[in-house]
Amino acid sequence: MGNNSSKFEESSNNSLRNSLRKWTISNVNVPHAAINSLLHILVPLHPELPLDVRTLLKTPSKINVKMMETGEFVYMGLQSAIEQHLTHNLNFFNSIINLTFNVDGLPLFKSSNTQLWPILGLIQNSNDKTPFPIGIFYGTSKPNPLSSFLEEFIEELSLLLKNGFYFNDTLHRVTVHSFVCDAPARSYLKCIKSHSGYSACEKCIVSGDYFNGRVILRDINADLRNDTFKSKQDEDHHIGNSPLLQLNIGLVTSFPIDYMHNVCLGVMRKLLQCWTNGNFRVRLSANSVQTLSVKMIALNNFIPKEINRKPRSLRELARFKATEFRTFFLYLGPVLLCNVVDKAVYEHFLLLHSAIVILCSKRHISVLGHKTASQLLRIFVEHSEHLYGLEFLINNVHCLIHLPEDVAMYGPLDNFSAFPFENFLGKRLIKSAKQPLIQLCKRLHEANLQILSKKENLLTSYSHLLEHYHGPTIPLISFCKQYKKIIFKNFMLSTYSFSQADCYCIINSKVIQIHNFVTHKDNSTSIIGKKFISYRERERERVRCILTLLIQIT
Repeated sequence: MGNNSSKFEESSNNSLRNSLRKWTISNVNVPHAAINSLLHILVPLHPELPLDVRTLLKTPSKINVKMMETGEFVYMGLQSAIEQHLTHNLNFFNSIINLTFNVDGLPLFKSSNTQLWPILGLIQNSNDKTPFPIGIFYGTSKPNPLSSFLEEFIEELSLLLKNGFYFNDTLHRVTVHSFVCDAPARSYLKCIKSHSGYSACEKCIVSGDYFNGRVILRDINADLRNDTFKSKQDEDHHIGNSPLLQLNIGLVTSFPIDYMHNVCLGVMRKLLQCWTNGNFRVRLSANSVQTLSVKMIALNNFIPKEINRKPRSLRELARFKATEFRTFFLYLGPVLLCNVVDKAVYEHFLLLHSAIVILCSKRHISVLGHKTASQLLRIFVEHSEHLYGLEFLINNVHCLIHLPEDVAMYGPLDNFSAFPFENFLGKRLIKSAKQPLIQLCKRLHEANLQILSKKENLLTSYSHLLEHYHGPTIPLISFCKQYKKIIFKNFMLSTYSFSQADCYCIINSKVIQIHNFVTHKDNSTSIIGKKFISYRERERERVRCILTLLIQIT
C-alpha cells in the first residue's frame, strides 16, 4: 500500500512539473520573473519543483553563435531536427525522408532594419507538416556572404543525401523535395537577377521591357529553362555562383513558384488594389467599395473555423494577410464581385479563380488536368493588358503561366506553398531587443524538449463535444446520446443551432444542413439533417428543404 502511494505521488509530481513546463511554453508573454515568483510559492508545497524557470524549461546556458559580416548566425542542425520530428511522430514508418526547405527574410522590429533569415525545413511525406528550424541569421541586412550562411547546411545535407542516417536501428534515406521561398529569396539563394530584372523569370528565357517605371514581361511563349543551370547559358540571368550548386539538385525544378507569395500576396493583392485605387477603366466607385466591404464583414458569422481569418473591410487592404487574399479569390470573390465589378473584369477574375481552384485540388487535377488550368491562366495573362494596362504584366502575373508546370511535377499547390512556414518564428518568442537571436534559440530549444504525442495520435478518428437533449431525433431509431459538435482530424462539424458557419457538409454530392449528431450502442454516430434540393436553391433559412437524412459514420 505504501509503495503504491509513493508511486502515485511521484506520478503526480511529474505531471505537475510537465504541466507547468507546457503552460510556460504555451504562454510566452508571461515574464520569467512572474513564473519564478509562482515557483517560489509552489516549492514549499512541492519540493521537487525547481526555483528557477530556466531549470524547469531546461534552458541551455550557452548558444553557439557564429559572427558574420552583417550579423550573427546560429546553426542548429538538420539531422538532429529530423530525429526530433521522428521522436514526436511515432507513427511515421517511412524509411525515406523527403524534405522541403524554406528561407525568407523577416523584419524583426518596426523601428529598425534588423531582420531574421531562418533556414526552415519540414518532412513532406509526413502527416505532421510542422516546420523545424535548421539555422537562423540575425542582422541588419541579408546574410553576407551567402556561402558562409549556407556552409554548414550544405555540408550536412550533402552527407545526408549521400549516406542517409540511422534512427532506431533503421536506415533513413534523405531526398530533397523542394525549396519553397518568395521571389527575392529564390533569386538570392540561386544568385540570379532579382524579380524586377529584365531576365528575371526563373522558368523561361523571356526578356522584359521597361514601361512606366517597372519591368514588364509580355511574352508567354518563350523557351523554358532547364536544369543546365550550372552552365549559365543565359548570362543575363545570373549574377554569380550559387553555393547550392554543390548539391546534386536542379536549381530550376527544385525551386517551384510559391502561390502564397505569387498569387495571394502578388496577383490577388494587385487586383484588389486596381479595383479600389487603379485606373478609371476598372476602378470601383467609393459606394461600390463600401458595399463590397459591408458584404465581406456580413459574412463573418458564416465563415467556417477552418478559415483562419474572418473577412474585413477593404479599407484595411494594406494590412491583409496571405490567408485573407486566399479566402477572397477561392471562396468569396466569385459571389461578392458579381454585379459589383464590370462584367469583363468579373469574367477575367473567374479565369484566375477557376484555374487556382483546379490546381489546389488533387481531384480536380485528376479529372480536368493541369493543362486546363494552364489554358485558363494563359487567357488571364493575355487579357490582363487590355483591362489593366501594360504596367500590370509584372513578374508575378507572368509567373502564373508556369504554375501548372510545377503542379505537374509536385502535385496540388499546397504541396509546395509557404503557408506551413508562415509565422513559425513569431515575434512573441522575443521578449526584448537585447540579444534577440539568443532569446529565440533558447525558446525554440525549450519547445523542442516537449516530447508530446502529436494531435494525430490523440485524435484517431473524431470526438464528440457539447452533449444535449433537445433533438431532433428519428422516430423508431434508438440512440444513446446527442451532441452539438464533432471534431475530426482536419475539420469540425456542428449543428445548425450551434453554428451556422460549420453546419454544412457535402455527402454523395448533396448539401446537408446538420441538425443533430446521435450516437448508438455500437459506438457509431449518425448525422440528422436536411438535404437541399439543389445548390442554386441554397439560400440560408429561406431555402426549401426536403428529406430528413440519416447518414451513418462508421
